[in-house]
Amino acid sequence: MGGGTGLAHWIAFATKPQLSIAMLETALVRGLPFAWVAADADYGKAPSPRAFLHANALPYVLGVPVTLPAGRPAWRAAPARRREGRRSPALRDRA
Repeated sequence: MGGGTGLAHWIAFATKPQLSIAMLETALVRGLPFAWVAADADYGKAPSPRAFLHANALPYVLGVPVTLPAGRPAWRAAPARRREGRRSPALRDRA
């Protein structure tokens, strides 16, 4: 046992995000069936679980705190294209 705590010496502290990644890695290695991952804001505010889920293409729903800043997306939207096509008679007369 470790240092009079009653815990084995190999048990180490881990944050919730670290624990979630370890559990997901174990589930994947063992081939445990699951369709998606759901977690509360304690996991959703940390970038590491989201990065792990993206890297492994796992569907997920994570809560996020209202104080989490909404970052800009890494992708840029394509510029709007002018739509060509049929116009209603009212609009055609104005053109």
